[in-house]
Amino acid sequence: MPILPNVQLGPYARVMANDAKWRYHDEFPSSQLLANELEKLLVFADEIRCFEAFLPRLRDNARARNAALGELLTAFYLHKRGFENITRDPPGANFKIGEWSATFSNSPAIFIEVKSPDWQAELSDAERLAGRKTLGKHVDLEARFVAPFDVLMDVILRNAVPKLLDDSPNLIITADDMFVSIVGMPHLEMRFSEWFAKPDFSKVGGIMSFRTNYSLDPDRVLIRFEVNHSANVSNRLPPAVIAHLNAQAFVDSERLKSRDKGTFHPEMF
Repeated sequence: MPILPNVQLGPYARVMANDAKWRYHDEFPSSQLLANELEKLLVFADEIRCFEAFLPRLRDNARARNAALGELLTAFYLHKRGFENITRDPPGANFKIGEWSATFSNSPAIFIEVKSPDWQAELSDAERLAGRKTLGKHVDLEARFVAPFDVLMDVILRNAVPKLLDDSPNLIITADDMFVSIVGMPHLEMRFSEWFAKPDFSKVGGIMSFRTNYSLDPDRVLIRFEVNHSANVSNRLPPAVIAHLNAQAFVDSERLKSRDKGTFHPEMF
């Protein structure tokens, strides 16, 4: 209850679901495909010796579970894209801890901070007081104004920037579950430039955003990558990393265009 009767969980997912709080509040995983992807993600977590450490959060409520899965998915994505030496909980600034550290093509270690804001971050104070979050993400016939870019950048400024090191390449990754994803959203380049020009963002080497499409497979997620050309020299991402992520973002952009034209293949998503 309430895992769907036609969805079979793998060994790691069964351990995760055992006594999990979210089992009584949502139907996760919602398909056999997602269950299979979940199992592969958890196997990877065990391979990098993180499964046990993540287990309490994976068994918590749906919001905590999704944030934990977002963090694991970012590490799995980086691994599948050739990043190496992926380690958990690197020390950050102000006695804080980051999510991951990784290298790419003999680069220095990159400090990686992951943020996973969800649709609840977009609710107004009035909506929260009225109990809107208890209704779930989607409500039939609900219309709303959304500003996902502003929400993401505010979360980054408040919760990620204070952790960034002075003497390390820094990368911020967002794996959100908001009402609308900024991946594929047009005309944001100038707005990124405006934020990056702020002194508070001088340590941010770049921002990569995931569009998961309700998938936990690194080969099915889409990304948007924006490099901060105004970053401090000591905090800039290595050129090889910038070129690699830009290339992947271009591939994902083409996939989005194919989908919008109706010429994509389902196995691509």
